[in-house]
Amino acid sequence: EVSDRLDAHPVTIGLEELLLQKVQIVEMTTTDVIDSGALLATHDVSGAPDETETGTGAVAGSAAGGCAEAIDGGRIARLLARDWGFHHTATRNLRRVRDGAGDAVTDFGPELNARIRGRAGQLLDAIDAEPKNARWRMRDRIGERKQWWQDVDDKEATY
Repeated sequence: EVSDRLDAHPVTIGLEELLLQKVQIVEMTTTDVIDSGALLATHDVSGAPDETETGTGAVAGSAAGGCAEAIDGGRIARLLARDWGFHHTATRNLRRVRDGAGDAVTDFGPELNARIRGRAGQLLDAIDAEPKNARWRMRDRIGERKQWWQDVDDKEATY
């Protein structure tokens, strides 16, 4: 759902959409993990619970090494609170990015690995703190017993 945000960024879609595009993949590849890590390494997270304590708010481009734009953690949390499947896949993948920072394949160096782990943690905290509706909570009870994603191949066959 990006139609209402196309004017927010004249050249590209927003950072939130770029990150969500990667973490919504049920079977993430190493490249997807690296791309997600690169976004988190180079952009602060705004609207997350730790924002005031760590000073990583919307004014990025600071000594923390971000650029002039921050990932809106609040927006991501609100979107994921509406859809259990999206939430489940995205949080699972964010944990994978967080926990994989520093692995042999996804090693960005000590400073960037720490940044990735911290920012992924901030996003996960914001997502967990966001209130979920009754429909989300009902779907959470079913969990992984029922498939929560749509296979891309199935969708392509209908077009």
